[in-house]
Amino acid sequence: MLSRVFEPQCSSWAALGLVAFALVSCAENLAEVASTDSPNVLVIVLDDVGVDRIGAYNADSKLTPNIDGLAARGVIFSRAWATPLCTPTRAAIQTGRYGFRTGIGTVGVSGLPTEEVTLAELLDAGTAGRYATAAIGKWHMGGNLSGGAKAANVAGYDHFAGTLGNLTDYFEFKKVVDGRTETVKSYATSDQTTDALNWIRQAPEPWFCYLAFNAVHRPLHNPPPRLTPLSARAGQNRDPGIAAFESMIEALDTEVGRLLDGLGAERTANTNIILLSDNGTHREQTVEAGKAAAGKGSVHESGILVPFMIAGPGVREPGRSQDALIGVTDIFATVADWAGVDLEQAGLQLAGPLDSVSLLPYLSEPDSAPLRESIFSECFRPNGPGPYSLVRRAVREDRYKLVHLEREGQAPKEHLYDMLSDPKEERDLLRFEPEAPETQAAHDRLSARLRELLEP
Repeated sequence: MLSRVFEPQCSSWAALGLVAFALVSCAENLAEVASTDSPNVLVIVLDDVGVDRIGAYNADSKLTPNIDGLAARGVIFSRAWATPLCTPTRAAIQTGRYGFRTGIGTVGVSGLPTEEVTLAELLDAGTAGRYATAAIGKWHMGGNLSGGAKAANVAGYDHFAGTLGNLTDYFEFKKVVDGRTETVKSYATSDQTTDALNWIRQAPEPWFCYLAFNAVHRPLHNPPPRLTPLSARAGQNRDPGIAAFESMIEALDTEVGRLLDGLGAERTANTNIILLSDNGTHREQTVEAGKAAAGKGSVHESGILVPFMIAGPGVREPGRSQDALIGVTDIFATVADWAGVDLEQAGLQLAGPLDSVSLLPYLSEPDSAPLRESIFSECFRPNGPGPYSLVRRAVREDRYKLVHLEREGQAPKEHLYDMLSDPKEERDLLRFEPEAPETQAAHDRLSARLRELLEP
């Protein structure tokens, strides 16, 4: 079988942004990835959960045993970037394209333009047979451009059951089911897990399920006690907000465990699972210090460095960590590879260049060479083609990271960090060592990559 690998050449940032499409034979990779030519795919998106709150990344965190168990039978990526905010990350997952291409840079009523090809539409083009597709949980990409209440269905999903945006109450909320709205009076995290399991159990194979939890996005609350046995034993001498937040994480992990158990052995054997978060932990709940404490909304690490793990039949030597530079856009190419979709032959009319690299080599070859030289993240406002009143961008190579900030009416600001010696971004080299040759060379190199990527 021939499969498309979206592999940028490492010789230039322009090549990374535009993605070179080269046909390669992936028969061996695909044979390892699943027991059939058409593996099921489950993508689980957590909300506002940074690496500081996942035990597989931070041994001090004890509230995620089920997620940690998934990591133990897969590969965790230690340098995975999302965007700083919810909607731009979700758009990047669905399209494999950066926000400046789709026009989605912040949270807002404007959703995905209908000309964008989503994961569901991608899977309709698979040569191995059409995938059944469902989006469950938080969509947050609706709006006038995307079909309103039927946004996910307009974006190609056979079935949608969830919320169009954030919740104001986890115990009573409006749920949209394929364009129809109903009031639900049960715990949202549990309801979304049940919706996903019910759909998976009746879906014909192969299937693709995109499950995006609202948790642990605000409002903070105390979940049903049955979901939080660990938090209940943690004692009462804690800040109520932190206690509620940590209870929400445990409840989320409990429901992830119910979901994974509910797949059953046979489905699990033929299902590739990606679990990630949409951005870092909210700054008031992050456990980090230094610049990392900027949290959600920032292009510092605790705003964009997210838990990202893949488990499934294609993972060789599970239980390992991979330090390759990856981004949430890479889900698009990875899913395409799993499904055997060849873009040139599929007839899809992409809205523009992809920014996506298939992660399959990292799964099948533990010593695989890096597929990217650099990664990129951004948020901006308002949504659309610009001009923007606020821009936050970051570009990173193995050692150095450049942060570029723009605000309307102010001169742009930049910061440069040595991520190997200063992972908390506490020492700005442009301030403390501006004349050092290494500082100037790194700044010039990353600035050039940023310009090349953003050129029309």
